[in-house]
Amino acid sequence: GIAYLDAWRYGKPVIGCRDTCAESVIQDQVDGRLVEFGNLDQLAGAITDLLDDPVRAQALGNRGRLKGSDRYTWSAVSDRAEAFVQRIPAA
Repeated sequence: GIAYLDAWRYGKPVIGCRDTCAESVIQDQVDGRLVEFGNLDQLAGAITDLLDDPVRAQALGNRGRLKGSDRYTWSAVSDRAEAFVQRIPAA
């Protein structure tokens, strides 16, 4: 997952696999692309689509950058963790 966040930090589009942890981070066609694991035709198609439409690719990368800076900073993650811990009943 960190590779996606690193790419997004620089506004780059990402491609991940469906039915993996990538699907919990990437929204297909919103901030990246998702393809079936092992499907080289889908992967090639996603890469070609991004290369053929740099404006769309940049839009996906920009949305990813915003998502990363909103949801995946240490501060945001620690805030969610603290909120979760606060909901745990005292023993």
